[in-house]
Amino acid sequence: MREDRPITREEAKPLIIILSTLIPKSQDAHYDIGTTMITMKSHIQALEERAHAVTVRSAYFGQLAAESFPKYAHYVNVKLLTDWLTNKTIREHANENNNSPRLVDNHLCHFYLFSDNLLEASAVVNFTILNTDHPKQFMFHVVTNSANYAAMQAWFVTNDFKGSIIEVQKVEDLT
Repeated sequence: MREDRPITREEAKPLIIILSTLIPKSQDAHYDIGTTMITMKSHIQALEERAHAVTVRSAYFGQLAAESFPKYAHYVNVKLLTDWLTNKTIREHANENNNSPRLVDNHLCHFYLFSDNLLEASAVVNFTILNTDHPKQFMFHVVTNSANYAAMQAWFVTNDFKGSIIEVQKVEDLT
């Protein structure tokens, strides 16, 4: 069979010739199917064990990275939240960005970024803008949770992103 149709006699003839040459070759090499199967099974088990060990090691390193995340990163969010609450101009700037007509301009490149990590979101936006020739053609829609919303708004409003507009939205406000 080939896919869902039977092989015709014309298609089968070259295949039979090829297979008939393989049989003497395998007999000359003294292949033992039982030994080959046992060897393959041991290779598969070894690969499965290595994959499991890598998975365990990856989980351990992920946990280690999460535990060693610098505590000062939390203070950045607290500082930005304080700035957001005390500085009215930051909130006004954010409202201007959120009401910009460029937000719905389909001729611009729109990127949606879902993150609750301020540093990572900023790194993605900065990296993208630094590696483009026309940053004013980029729109970033950063979606975060309500706990990090004010800090992200304050960060993206107070920093220069070479003319790109960054809109921060709460995931709870999306419909």
